[in-house]
Amino acid sequence: MEALTPQVTAAPGSYIITWPLEPEPVQFGAKRVHQHTDGRLTGVVSISVGRNSHEVALAHSQLNLASSQSRRGIAKALEERYPLPDDLPWDQVVETSCRLIMEREDQGEPVVELERTQATEVQYLIPGLILDRMPTVIYGPGANGKSLLALLLALLVHNGIDLDAEDAPHRNVLVLDYEADVDEAARRATLLAAGIERSAPITGLRLPLFRRCLRPLVSEVTELAAVMLDYRIGFVIVDSFGPAVAADVTLAEQTLAYFAALRQLCSVTGAASLTLSHVTKQDRREPGAHRLPYGSVYVENSARAMFELRRENIQNRMRISLLPRKCNVAELEPRGFEFAFGTEAILTRAVKAEDVPTEETALRDQILDLLASGPQDLETITRQTQAVASTVRWHLYALKQRGLVANTSRGWWELVGENELQ
Repeated sequence: MEALTPQVTAAPGSYIITWPLEPEPVQFGAKRVHQHTDGRLTGVVSISVGRNSHEVALAHSQLNLASSQSRRGIAKALEERYPLPDDLPWDQVVETSCRLIMEREDQGEPVVELERTQATEVQYLIPGLILDRMPTVIYGPGANGKSLLALLLALLVHNGIDLDAEDAPHRNVLVLDYEADVDEAARRATLLAAGIERSAPITGLRLPLFRRCLRPLVSEVTELAAVMLDYRIGFVIVDSFGPAVAADVTLAEQTLAYFAALRQLCSVTGAASLTLSHVTKQDRREPGAHRLPYGSVYVENSARAMFELRRENIQNRMRISLLPRKCNVAELEPRGFEFAFGTEAILTRAVKAEDVPTEETALRDQILDLLASGPQDLETITRQTQAVASTVRWHLYALKQRGLVANTSRGWWELVGENELQ
């Protein structure tokens, strides 16, 4: 038999090595290929023979591609199941296929010579907020509106409009959600779409694509790359960083692995990305603290643009301020969004961003403002601030310890001393 030249088909985290045997070719496939710090290169290997509907699966297992012992073991099992011609033993097929995959993994991106370009301005997907083809991070405490804001941005980009329903860059959007399920995401997206349609002469907004994720991003690059190509995804939203890593996010290795997987995924279609993240408990409890995203410093280092999200509630409205904390390519301005909640729609509009010290102090300011008009009971304060009763009670006692308020009777509160004049 003449020497065979196997054909290599590569995608992010996935390879197919085709051996053109007659009458039936052999395919050595590997997906979820991952390089470990100890030198292991693992992947889920599938080996088959035949074409299309006549293809017969011979093996499917996790394999350490860099281990000669593992390669010999699977080659021996294949010899027993489906012997090949003597001049092409299975150990040669397995050894060569693994070598080709390892060589491709070691190659990385090709070296190119930079050339002058006419496009010297910073490229945005959403002006001043989401960089094109680069990772953006928005972070803040939990339950502060990050997911709602991300869904709003997804709706706008997926339909190629801005908040005023004017034409804007259009990309197909994929939300990778590690927290909410499809029903909750659809409910909130429906309310947001209804709000946009009420505010502008536009109908029939399309909701973005959604995928409920259960495994770490690094484990799903192969499958997600196929989704990116099938739906021509141009904007990926990951909600949120911690569950997407599913490991100790304070370790540099885990953070770097996440952003490497994200870059690999976005490179398939040249997509932009937005990652939502949280802050530490300590950061949440320090009034006025300049907070950082929870995890390794490489979250900040890997993001090309990064915004801290701060929120304040005003009756049935929520105001979100995005405060730029980092951008490698431009000077960014704060951005503000306001959400007005209704039973049939969530209305949104752009507002001036305000550097609210913390959500805690914002709530305390609301309490003091309410008491400035006279004594109030706990039920009224809770209803007006739209906060949890136990949280309101905790803040009232904190204000009492500072001598700012007093409870005159059971459940009733009022300002103390000179605060009554403010």
